[in-house]
Amino acid sequence: ALQRRIAHYHLTMNPAHTRRKGSTLIEILIYSLLLALFISAAFIFLGGVLSSSNTATERNEVVAGKEFIERKFAWVFGRSGGILSPALGYPAPSLWVSGDDANVYPASFTVSGEELYLSMRDTGGEGLLGEKFPLTNDRVKVIGFTAARFPSSQSAGFLRVNVTLQSAIYPTIVATSTRFYSIR
Repeated sequence: ALQRRIAHYHLTMNPAHTRRKGSTLIEILIYSLLLALFISAAFIFLGGVLSSSNTATERNEVVAGKEFIERKFAWVFGRSGGILSPALGYPAPSLWVSGDDANVYPASFTVSGEELYLSMRDTGGEGLLGEKFPLTNDRVKVIGFTAARFPSSQSAGFLRVNVTLQSAIYPTIVATSTRFYSIR
C-alpha cells in the first residue's frame, strides 16, 4: 500500500504528469495582443485601399468634367461666326461667341463662384442671354478660366482658352485644359 501511495504521489505532484485546465493569464494576453495586431493591420490595409479608390474616383470626376467642357467649347466654336469678347490681346475671365444660329448665338462662357456656365441665345431680341447651363458639378470646381485672342497673318486670329478644374474633396487633384481655336 505504501508503494501505491508513493506512485500516486509521483503522478499527481510531478508537474510533468499534472494536467491543467484552461489557459494562464499570460497566454491570454499574448493571444489578445496578436489578435489586436492582426485586426489593426487589416484595418490599415483596408483603409488604404478605400482611400486609393476614393482618390481614383475623384480624379476620374475631374478629368470627365474637363473633357465635357472641352466638348462644349468645340461644339460652340465649331459653328461660330466670330468672337465678341475678349478683345484682341487682352485675356478675360469670360468668353462671348457670335454665330448665325439664333437658337444658339450669342453664346457665353462665364465663371460664377466656382462654376463655369454656358449661356446661349438671345431671349426676346433684347440682347439678353438665355438660361445659364452649368458645365461643372458640385464635386468639381473651376479655379481658373481665361480666354485670350491673338492675331494671325493667315486668318482672323486664334483664341486660347485655359480652364483649370479642381476636386472639391481632394484639392490636390487638378486638371488643366488649354485649347487653341482658329477664328474665322
